[in-house]
Amino acid sequence: MVLADGEEITCDALLSTIGIPGTAELARWPLDVAGYCGRMSFMETITLLPPASRKTIKNDRTIIFYNRREEFSYCRPGTAVDPSWGVICFPGNFQGLPESETFQVRVTNAANYDIWKRADKEEYQRLKSEWIAKSAARVRKIIGNYQQDIVYENSFTPVTIERFTAKAAGAVYGSPVKFKDGRTPYPNLFIAGTDQGYLGIVGSMLSGVTIVNRYLLG
Repeated sequence: MVLADGEEITCDALLSTIGIPGTAELARWPLDVAGYCGRMSFMETITLLPPASRKTIKNDRTIIFYNRREEFSYCRPGTAVDPSWGVICFPGNFQGLPESETFQVRVTNAANYDIWKRADKEEYQRLKSEWIAKSAARVRKIIGNYQQDIVYENSFTPVTIERFTAKAAGAVYGSPVKFKDGRTPYPNLFIAGTDQGYLGIVGSMLSGVTIVNRYLLG
C-alpha cells in the first residue's frame, strides 16, 4: 500500500472496513461499484443542555423511535432530510453514569446524500441550519421545548460520514450486497464490517473477529 506521502506499507494480509466500493477503488479492483453503494444515510444533531432541562422535557427513557406519518417510509428522502420519522436518544439516561455538566439530546433523521454532496460550503451551512430547525420543530412536539438555553449544538450529515469512514455515499449500513465470506479477488485482502454482513458497532467488531479467526488464525 502506498500512502499519500509516498510511504509504502506492506503486510501479509489486510482487512478492509471501508466498504466494498472504497476497497475496490484503493485496491484497483475492477468492479462496477454503483451496485454496491448503499442509499441509507442520516443527519444527526447533538444538543447539550443545562442539567435543569431534565425537569422541563420528557426524558424518562434512553431512546424514542418516532414516526409522525400514517405510513412509515424507510428510504432515502427526496429532500435533504426527512424529519417526519427518526430517533431521539438521551445518552445520559443510563443507570450508573456519573453526573454530567450538561444533558444531551441526540436526534437522528434520514438524509439524502446527493443533495448534501452537491452543496457548496455556503449552501451546506444553510442546509444544516434549516434542517436542524425543522427536525427540532418535530421533536419538540414529542418531548417538549428542549432548545432553550442551549450550551452547544452541532450536527453531522451523510458527507461527514463519508469523510470520516470512507463509506461510499455515507451509507451507515454499507452496501446492499454483502460479501458474507469476506473474500475478494485477492487472496490476502478481506472485507470486514458492515459490507461483510454484520451491522452496528458491535456487529462490525464481531465481523473482524470472525474473518480473522476464519482466515488468519486457522
